[in-house]
Amino acid sequence: MQPLTLTPDGLLWMQYDSEYPSTEAGILWNDGENMGIFPSSPGGVPKWGGLPNSIIKDLEIKEITGGYELRMSCLGKGIAVLQIINDPVGVAEQASSNPKSYLSVYPNPVAEKAIIQFNSNHTGIVQLSVYDIQGRDVKEIKHLVLKTGSNILEWDLCDQTGEKVAPGIYFARFSDADQATSVKIVVQ
Repeated sequence: MQPLTLTPDGLLWMQYDSEYPSTEAGILWNDGENMGIFPSSPGGVPKWGGLPNSIIKDLEIKEITGGYELRMSCLGKGIAVLQIINDPVGVAEQASSNPKSYLSVYPNPVAEKAIIQFNSNHTGIVQLSVYDIQGRDVKEIKHLVLKTGSNILEWDLCDQTGEKVAPGIYFARFSDADQATSVKIVVQ
């Protein structure tokens, strides 16, 4: 999988191509817990709908009313536009002074270094901790002051003593003055 972009709604968009002999390929999104796919046609054979090719040379995000468009240049097969609507039809938007909370990790599963992205609703003290499957504290990554909005931290897959952690399931937990959220990390 190849990461392509992170969209305003906190989704990480990636190009995927399954192992031989399967012909599944396309683009997918991941929010740290869930995933959705938009496949290309098997073997790049022209068809209506879907991506014309799974090899995306360039991708651009264009915000539109109620969502955004992913404009993709598909290698040797043309251009595809995927429209993502985030605004439910017929439901009035609720005013909010705080941006949407999210916490995501990529790549996931991870073998070398985890990139942890999160949203902070205000500038100030934040805490990011990593726990194992039994809830034991593995690593505490603390930054005293981070900016409001989107932030990125890295975890080198080491515990507090600097030793590499064993393969398995871990959880990253982000907290600040008014929120706490967590995400699962699979270490290979």
